[in-house]
Amino acid sequence: MVDCSKKRQLQKSKYLTTLLLFVAGGLLYVSSVFEWPCLRAVSEAALVGGIADWFAVVALFRHPLGLPIPHTAIIPKSKDQIARNLGIFIKSEFFCKENLWKSTFLQKFSLKKIIEIFIEGKSTSFSLDVFSRSIESKIPNLYEIVDREKEGAKLFERIDFSSILSGTLSFVRRSDRYDKIVDGFIDDIQEGLITPYIEGKIENSFLNKPMKFFGFDKSLSRWGSEKILEDYKKINSPKREELSRKIDELIVSLSSQPEIKERVNSKIREVLTSKTGSEILMSVLEHIQRHKIISTTIADVAKKALIGFISDTKKLAATERWLKNRIVNIIGDYSDEIANFIENTIKSWDAQEISQKLELEVGKDLQFIRINGMVVGGIIGGVIYGIERLFVL
Repeated sequence: MVDCSKKRQLQKSKYLTTLLLFVAGGLLYVSSVFEWPCLRAVSEAALVGGIADWFAVVALFRHPLGLPIPHTAIIPKSKDQIARNLGIFIKSEFFCKENLWKSTFLQKFSLKKIIEIFIEGKSTSFSLDVFSRSIESKIPNLYEIVDREKEGAKLFERIDFSSILSGTLSFVRRSDRYDKIVDGFIDDIQEGLITPYIEGKIENSFLNKPMKFFGFDKSLSRWGSEKILEDYKKINSPKREELSRKIDELIVSLSSQPEIKERVNSKIREVLTSKTGSEILMSVLEHIQRHKIISTTIADVAKKALIGFISDTKKLAATERWLKNRIVNIIGDYSDEIANFIENTIKSWDAQEISQKLELEVGKDLQFIRINGMVVGGIIGGVIYGIERLFVL
């Protein structure tokens, strides 16, 4: 579509310039018929200037009138030389280290601004939110994979559950979403495991009958399960603090005590190979993926780390200097390869095709050279005629 538009504009410019050339020829004819020497001198010089510049413009791209005149069709004939010279020019003027350091790109380069844009999501394609969604999309359907391979004992033998558990707990513990994650698991445990168990055991017991008799809305089993977890839901409660302390101790034990690591790995493998264990694992993995715990936790940790990084001005400045040095050194060291790539790419183009493309890009401006040639030729013709008349008189 763009090429078609440029072709139309180029054709219009050619038609206009050619029309002016015919106008100059027509004025030359009129001046000859009516014997107007001044008009003849101007139109004749304009016609000569227009034809000469037409020849010069056409000679850049092809043979004028198809005639193999020497030093015409310059671009198609000199394609390889142009490619070589262009590669050398770009290497020396754009990719030398001295010029790279002076470039506007490096002067305006701001690592802090890039990180802020990434965190705040000002770019639709480069943001922490896009990054976290990308992570989520790359996470396979874990529970389906485990369900498909759970019968193979080798799947669990290859996994160091202790390290995974230690790393995951540490990750969650440092996350800003720690309390929300704990609340979510407590709710799921209450609704999915403890409540059904207690209700199943107590529903028909003698303790529950007085509750029903007196018309309480909640059964004793429901009341009992909520009472058990009530303290754990309060963030600043002793139970909640004790839970956090136990998690911290577990993280240390899982990562530093070999006997505990082996015992945990053996126990988890034993549980997972059982039917009940597989069902529990499926529920946990499904919960993790349904609530996007992995990606949101990674995003929270990444955001916290990046904010801390850009707040440290010394570390930020040192990293920015290192990045700029790496950019300059990499581009400078590979300048020969870049120049060769440009040269070989241009050499691989068809001579006629590159000629047509260049004419399409600059041809419209070159038509003004033809117009200027006619105008300047006409002015010079008039000046020469005036000087001639002045000396004759």
